Amino acid sequence: MEDANDDIAVIGIGCNFPGGEGLDNFWKVLLEGKNCVVDIPPERFDTTFWYDADESKPGKTQTTKAALIEGFNEFDHRFFGITEVEADFMDPQQKLLLQCTYRALEDAGIAMESISGTRTGVYMGLMNRDYEILQSNSPTTINHYNGTGTAMSVAANRISFTFNLTGPSFAVDSACSSSLVVLHLACQAIKQGDCEMALCGGVSCILEPRVFVALSKAKMISPEGTSKPFSSRADGYGRGEGCGVVLLKPLKKAIKDCNRIWGIISKTAVNQDGHSVTPITKPSMTQQEELLRNIYSESDLANVQYIEAHGTGTPVGDPTEAGSISNVIAKAKPPGSETLWIGSVKGNIGHTESAAGVAGLIKVGIAALLNHWGIKPDAVLGHSVGEVAAAHCSGLLSLEDAVKVLHHRRDADAIAVLHEKLKIMFAEKNIFLHELDVPAAYHSHMMDPILDDIETSINPLYAKDKECTLFSTVTGAFFVELAYASAMASLRPKKPVSLLQLSVRFENLFALSSNSHQLKVTLEPVAATAKIIIPQAVCYSTKKVPILKETPCVSYFILAWEILQRMLSKVEQQHRKLIIISSNSASALMKVLALSANRETFQLSRTIKHQTDADDESYFTTKTVQQVVLDQTESHCPVSDIPFLPRSGKLFKQSCVYIVTGGLSGLGLETVKFIAHNAGGCIATLSRSALTDEIKFEMEVLQRRYGVTIMNVQCDVSVSTQVLHAISMIKKRFHSCPIKGVFHSAAVLHDALIENLDESLFRKVLQPKVCGALNLHYATLHNKLDFFVCYSSISSFIGNASQCNYAAANSFLDSFCHYRRNLGLAGQSINWGPLNLGLLLNKDNFQQFLEEKGMMVMDVCYVQKALETCLVMNRPQQVICKFNFKNLHIHVLSQNASLRERLSALVEMEFKDYLNNEPRVQHLSSPHESVRRIVSDISNVSVDELDDDSTLCGLGIDSMLAMTLQNKIFQETGINVPLVKILDPNSTLATLAGIVMNG
Repeated sequence: MEDANDDIAVIGIGCNFPGGEGLDNFWKVLLEGKNCVVDIPPERFDTTFWYDADESKPGKTQTTKAALIEGFNEFDHRFFGITEVEADFMDPQQKLLLQCTYRALEDAGIAMESISGTRTGVYMGLMNRDYEILQSNSPTTINHYNGTGTAMSVAANRISFTFNLTGPSFAVDSACSSSLVVLHLACQAIKQGDCEMALCGGVSCILEPRVFVALSKAKMISPEGTSKPFSSRADGYGRGEGCGVVLLKPLKKAIKDCNRIWGIISKTAVNQDGHSVTPITKPSMTQQEELLRNIYSESDLANVQYIEAHGTGTPVGDPTEAGSISNVIAKAKPPGSETLWIGSVKGNIGHTESAAGVAGLIKVGIAALLNHWGIKPDAVLGHSVGEVAAAHCSGLLSLEDAVKVLHHRRDADAIAVLHEKLKIMFAEKNIFLHELDVPAAYHSHMMDPILDDIETSINPLYAKDKECTLFSTVTGAFFVELAYASAMASLRPKKPVSLLQLSVRFENLFALSSNSHQLKVTLEPVAATAKIIIPQAVCYSTKKVPILKETPCVSYFILAWEILQRMLSKVEQQHRKLIIISSNSASALMKVLALSANRETFQLSRTIKHQTDADDESYFTTKTVQQVVLDQTESHCPVSDIPFLPRSGKLFKQSCVYIVTGGLSGLGLETVKFIAHNAGGCIATLSRSALTDEIKFEMEVLQRRYGVTIMNVQCDVSVSTQVLHAISMIKKRFHSCPIKGVFHSAAVLHDALIENLDESLFRKVLQPKVCGALNLHYATLHNKLDFFVCYSSISSFIGNASQCNYAAANSFLDSFCHYRRNLGLAGQSINWGPLNLGLLLNKDNFQQFLEEKGMMVMDVCYVQKALETCLVMNRPQQVICKFNFKNLHIHVLSQNASLRERLSALVEMEFKDYLNNEPRVQHLSSPHESVRRIVSDISNVSVDELDDDSTLCGLGIDSMLAMTLQNKIFQETGINVPLVKILDPNSTLATLAGIVMNG
């Protein structure tokens, strides 16, 4: 091994691999052994055109699967100081490298300001040029941004430029070894003084199919799209994409600066196979063995426990690699040594090619450091000396500090020596020192006289963040938990938590000893120990029976029977009395209950008593109630006038066909489920994408459960010939069943401000909506449809500056449905608000942003009920959205007079109630103090630590936090600070306060 003084530490990691962005998600993938391979979506390329199982077919790939990252090409260009126009021409690989670099610095606890201007090198590996190929397909759109947006050299240089780094900066393409080669170069550069730190890593993105075709022809790709490292079933590698960046620093310097160390790189080496094997793509066992011998000395071999191998899953590569490892390392280990384990991350995230090496490095780093291969406590408990160990396990104390505490507190002589040494060393410092006259280091009442002094001394200290819950047996928190657990375990009979109250009373300090003081735990049942669910038979819908708006809509008799049937028998068995408490003992309900309890059958009086009590009297306490007379048996009892509304029949028919576009995902798939659930016998889905195994299984389940027939047709609804062909296929399949409904759910998004949209981007978004609706209209014009439903969006009338193309497309659908209704045809446009489906599914950041603007994200459970209501109401245009009117007023309507006027009729009552109840804002603090407090809350930095010259980006205010900050400031001060100002790298706390003060 090399001199330990030359060791390099990994102090920061940023990554985005299949399975989710960040280390936590990557670790979760590894722990669960997850395979992240998915079907390649049409947004990447059309696999139906490029795929063919026949390997001899020219120009075709043998697989339609790959391991892909989530949120592909999502990029906050403003955060990195890049214009939107330039960002549109940037290779997604450059964007990923910037994001992961920032995450690596963030993980290392290094602010952008502190690394700016340093001799930090940038070494990045990348090999694929998919984006450049796609851009060159359209030469008329090439501009000056194409050069910087696709150049491999700029991938590294842009990082240096963005973060102002002055060390060496270049990109390397050595194919699948790229990110490990740059790791070697970065370590060498640090050791010879070219740079003081280095960012290195690799990236790979899958955008187009030509590489798949080449790998298929070379018989290197797995038809299943999955790498199977060192498996007898290995049939080629599965492609993956992703990015990983690590921050390197000399180990001695990292220790001195108290950096967290993910791992230590002791030695690196690089070689090449030369002409030792043929063809050029075949690995050489001889050269691999040579490289391993160069890395490991004989003394090292016995200590090797695990090797993260290349392990692509190819029939040639894996045996070669396993053989070289066996020959050099496994066979050299002494007899009785621990088993040498090998593995490869490609079985989880695919072969990420130029990012493969750094993916393996990060895997080993987090596996070695993150909780020792997965052992992570949820809580740590410590008593007396054990509290120190618990503090370390929870992350509160370093191991070194914890050992020092244990050593010095148990040695009286050492304490005395330390006491004197500290008094001399810190004579001029305000350090609290006091030696207790006790025989051992334990909790003593002799601490009491100096508690105030201790509290004064330690007050300025700030505790570090704990990684798990820490319980101390000196405090009461543990005993509350212990008492609760004890009570719940011993409770007979078992009861749910909601029916219990727990009180804990301390008689004295509870010590774990033979003469323990008594701890009393009292368990008190709450008053209501049971509940009655009112059956459906009791309640009636006032929409179906309008007279019940003025008449009681809960049957006293059914309610009484339900209560007594469930409760009286239990009470009698226990020889107890049933007591019913009411604020009015003479109420009609009380009489019915008493009558029902004392008789086996009900005897109902026909005497009519008119309502004479006050209007505000409760229905359950009133003495008299109205009666509904259904049959006139006495002359003085006229029959009540009960105008029943006609009961609607089933929405759909078994013998009819219902077409759903975009029916394989999101709202379209929910519509298919809705039609099947409501007796629609024949369903046809039209979708550009092919049927995945997962969706195919879901369709089969629906067919078995509801006895329906579902036909899936691959069709681009924006192309009229494809729509006509699809309709022809549907009629042929369901020849005896007429088409009775069309649900148009197809959609494509491309969000941008209007000045950044060209004609092609408008067409891209408008075609599925506009052309799709027109093609469906003409193709079904001669069918007598019951439904022609277009799924529009709330953006069509509320508007969205970054979705003008999408808003325009949906506005057309709204108008088109009105047009169809004017022709006497079926037509409904439904303006859906945000749903936890499709593009918004589990995207917490986007959902939070929408909710702050007043539009609450609706769960899937709302869809079917809302859809049924819309179809029954049958209006040309309907909105389904859940509003937070307070947020809507503060963040949208208050800043847009035109929109406020347009929505006044819709939100009049809620808006009025909010304004009447809105508290008067009293500015008790200055704008400067308000801004400091708001920034402190958002950044989790103490107000006392905030400096007016602190930059907002240095405080961790990213693009999402910037929007939260903007909203908070507006809510408290009424000043709308432009986002551009908040995201400006030069904006400080003082800048922000100045904007607010100048209002």
